[in-house]
Amino acid sequence: MITDDVKDYFYSVSISSRLSDIFICLQMSVGMIQDMLPPLFTADELMCTVHGNGAFWDNGCVRGEANIQPESEVRLIKPNCIRLTCDSEGGMIYHAIENSRSYHETPAQMINISAEEIEATQCIIDSYPSYVTVKDIPLKTVEKKVNFLTLLYNHGVIRTKLPLIQDSMV
Repeated sequence: MITDDVKDYFYSVSISSRLSDIFICLQMSVGMIQDMLPPLFTADELMCTVHGNGAFWDNGCVRGEANIQPESEVRLIKPNCIRLTCDSEGGMIYHAIENSRSYHETPAQMINISAEEIEATQCIIDSYPSYVTVKDIPLKTVEKKVNFLTLLYNHGVIRTKLPLIQDSMV
């Protein structure tokens, strides 16, 4: 007969082994993101991303800043270009958008996010290839939604369905 002490031992070994396996898988997936080549964009994609429709310097002024609106529709720029990792305090989005075309020339690119932004990130990941409206992102206020999506847009992780209208001067 197996005693409770033996059961507890095997149960604790089993959990620590599973956690170790999860950690190893997480490290491998982040490594795969770092190993990836940066995405290649079509002309349409460029016009709907920060890469072709972003702010630029002109005579000491920022020009052409595009602002995400509550009616904007967004999605991931490419499938499998990001990896979301989470802990109790928040999360990290690892992405391949700014990777070099030379192997490991640049370190892993990441975006720190708060615990409440994890669900919003997962919503964007799960909705791919469909677009999701900014107002449907699961954050409490429209301002938080717009700020979070602006962060992702400025890092090149998401694209809009239609090109954003640029301000003439900021």
